[in-house]
Amino acid sequence: MPLTGIPLILVAGLGVILCAAGTVLAWRREWRPRQLVRPLGILPTEALLITVGLVVNRSELFYTSRSGWPP
Repeated sequence: MPLTGIPLILVAGLGVILCAAGTVLAWRREWRPRQLVRPLGILPTEALLITVGLVVNRSELFYTSRSGWPP
């Protein structure tokens, strides 16, 4: 799966959506480990937001999948 490939962008985007939805659903739960659940929901969501970087890289070709320079 190349760095600028559509499958990687789709998988990362789906991960962001699922992780964010899980965080929203667990946010208002009134149970004891709430202080543990909130950061464990936010941190993976932020880490998966690397999708934005993948899309920018795809359009600007900062890091291409080809080896060697010049292109």
